[in-house]
Amino acid sequence: EKDLINLEWDTYAVSLNTSAYTIAQACNDIPYNLNPGVSDTLVLTLAPASTYSLRVHVVNATGVSVSNAQVVLSRTGFTSSKTTSTCGQTFFNSGLTSATDYQVNVQATGYTSQTIDSVTISGSNTLTVTLASS
Repeated sequence: EKDLINLEWDTYAVSLNTSAYTIAQACNDIPYNLNPGVSDTLVLTLAPASTYSLRVHVVNATGVSVSNAQVVLSRTGFTSSKTTSTCGQTFFNSGLTSATDYQVNVQATGYTSQTIDSVTISGSNTLTVTLASS
């Protein structure tokens, strides 16, 4: 836990100074926007570092996180399905290889499904998916 006091309002990049872990979830998202006159909390969930990973953040058209969305990551010979947290994020870090042909399919109640083709995974990656209301 780290408290930072008296930060100026701004947009902040957040990174780790260790290669032993990776950010599995960031509530609020990164980059972190601190607005004037606001006292806020950024919670990072860390996972042991893996060679390849993908953090998916699902948001609606106004940028609000979508929880309980079903996210399917697939390519030939690989499929993994996870549900987004209350922060609208999920994290894949098992069974992945470096490739440019992953597909991400996202479904959530009240939204039109979204499929993204040709997703590249080459290290620690982050993808934001925006869903339109149905």
